[in-house]
Amino acid sequence: MRKLLIWLIAISLVFSVFVGFGSVSFAQKASVPGQYNSFAEYEKATGKKITKFSEAPMLADLVKAKKLPPVEERLPKNPVIIEPTEEIGKYGGTLRMIHMAPESFVSNYDWWVERALRISARDRRTIEPNVIESWKMSRDGTEFTLKIREGLKWSDGAPVTTEDVRFWYEDMLNNKDISPVFPRRPWSHGGKPVKCEIVDKYTFKFKFAKPFGTFPLWLSRIDVGNSIIVPSHALKKYHIKYAKKEDLERLMKEYKYEQWFQLFARFSNDAGPWDATKEVNWPTLQPWVVTSYPSPGTVVLERNPFYWKIDTAGNQLPYIDKIRVELANQVETVNMKIIAGELDWVGQHDVSIAYYPIYKKHEKDGNYRVLLWEGTMTDKYVLEINLTHADPVMRKIIQNPLFRRALSLAINREEINNVLYFGLAKPSAATVVPWSAYYEEKFAKAYAQYDPKEANKLLDAIGLSKRDKEGFRLRPDGKRVSIVITHAGTRVGAATAKFADMIVDYWKAVGIDARQNQVDEQLWWAKLQANELDCWIWHMDRTTDMLFPIDPIWFVPIQQWHGHAP
Repeated sequence: MRKLLIWLIAISLVFSVFVGFGSVSFAQKASVPGQYNSFAEYEKATGKKITKFSEAPMLADLVKAKKLPPVEERLPKNPVIIEPTEEIGKYGGTLRMIHMAPESFVSNYDWWVERALRISARDRRTIEPNVIESWKMSRDGTEFTLKIREGLKWSDGAPVTTEDVRFWYEDMLNNKDISPVFPRRPWSHGGKPVKCEIVDKYTFKFKFAKPFGTFPLWLSRIDVGNSIIVPSHALKKYHIKYAKKEDLERLMKEYKYEQWFQLFARFSNDAGPWDATKEVNWPTLQPWVVTSYPSPGTVVLERNPFYWKIDTAGNQLPYIDKIRVELANQVETVNMKIIAGELDWVGQHDVSIAYYPIYKKHEKDGNYRVLLWEGTMTDKYVLEINLTHADPVMRKIIQNPLFRRALSLAINREEINNVLYFGLAKPSAATVVPWSAYYEEKFAKAYAQYDPKEANKLLDAIGLSKRDKEGFRLRPDGKRVSIVITHAGTRVGAATAKFADMIVDYWKAVGIDARQNQVDEQLWWAKLQANELDCWIWHMDRTTDMLFPIDPIWFVPIQQWHGHAP
């Protein structure tokens, strides 16, 4: 029976559904049961030895045909050893998936992206090795020595070495055409650009201007392939420093770019199918490689023959041969495919607890199981009010904290919970998850109660007591107090439009002329960057102790698109 995994998530400023994470440990520790960093670590923990390796039949055939080296030669000296959650798997099959954003596969992205380091899947607090086999921090916290897993290979068989680090640091991060402004976080920690030193074929160092104790946590966030460690052997043919002039000009003409760095950017973002224009068979360290785009929005991936993880029986992972991700333009299309049993995995942005009864009703006929899955975003919506509104009158109104409190008090979080989420959520204001070490109940409860009477009193008190004949409040200049809630629809979450409808009704009830406007993601970003939005909706992530300490973008004004304040 197939499993349909549904992400039970949360709504902030509106409400939240939380499932437990602990605080993160920054000290390097032996891997917890579930993942082992070396043969020696596995043998010490289990008393067992892995003496032989196996591979998928589709790869074994290539080995027999001498089109691929034996599996022993394809694995690194110490492959990562994964202890199966339930049992040793079987090779084969195509995983059927779906996405609703033509420009990205955001729902499925984190499912297959490898990080430099990783957070343990078992205790969700230990930082453990991954692509980086080991790391060491200096006593003052300013210097980090990191070692790449020896014998690691890109998906095309090319070796992974510190040349891939040097190229990223010197020829990408410090190239004025590619990076005209040196990136801030985390590479300018302490107010100065990070320094990188290559020690040997597999070892390198990062040196920061000030202590940076959370840097290992950053490494568990950063994707290898487009940062720190990149396929330099493939990228050099698109870089002006390495490519022949005539070859570069020919490629620029072929791909229709005017500048070499525009061509380079096409290939340098190796987040797999996150970038739907990615070239096929691009060298990667992920478990699957993009092999074709059979139709617009559809991507096919096949197993990486040089993938560097095995199970406890010595089987090279992954078990699944192929993944096929198709585009759906509407929630209804996704739901139809779900109930028809045509999908094997549905990502967090493409389902919603709002449709839970539909999934459950057809569970038996569709030959699938619906599981409530732990998650920390998507249905967890956050409303952002533009504190730098282009209209000076509206800007002054919005910057008054009493106005924002009134908007919050006007929202009936319990009703949203019951209407959209069947009472499965926990109402809350926007804050970190309850199991966070940084959680304080007072922030979760701040102005989160439904009190339209108090909301009206606050709005009257700040000079918005006058109304027009339709009951909408008037600004000091006589115009209506209007708020357009702009969002990117299903890119934010499957129930975004329904949620926005309810917010519009709550705000109209206290005299705010509110309406929603759904646009595609590219237009949403353009309007946001042009400061043309009144208010917007996004899913509130970065609320666990894995991300909040290093990327508190919902709570600290560290970049443009976070427009809230106390």
